[in-house]
Amino acid sequence: MTEILFMVQRVTIFILVASILTNLFAGTEYKKYFQFAMGLITIALVITPLVSLFQRETSFSQWLEKELVEQEILEKKEEIEILGENFNREIQREYIDMVQNYESEKGE
Repeated sequence: MTEILFMVQRVTIFILVASILTNLFAGTEYKKYFQFAMGLITIALVITPLVSLFQRETSFSQWLEKELVEQEILEKKEEIEILGENFNREIQREYIDMVQNYESEKGE
């Protein structure tokens, strides 16, 4: 949003300066060439931020891809932690069952 505002500000200032300079060339045969050049420069001032926006789009897609990969990594870490906790519980249950079986066999 700030880039659009900055672009509008630059174009407005340029057009004001160009109109002052055009009035200075009012009586000469070069006025039409000057106006043509000013039009081209104005178009360039408008197009330049748009081109940079499209170039950022590729970096945006790279950023998005990076974020998705990081999210997937976090999900896998959580799955591993859950699996580790489940594994520990299962080992504890097996140990308790073995101890109970041993005590029940010993008690007989």
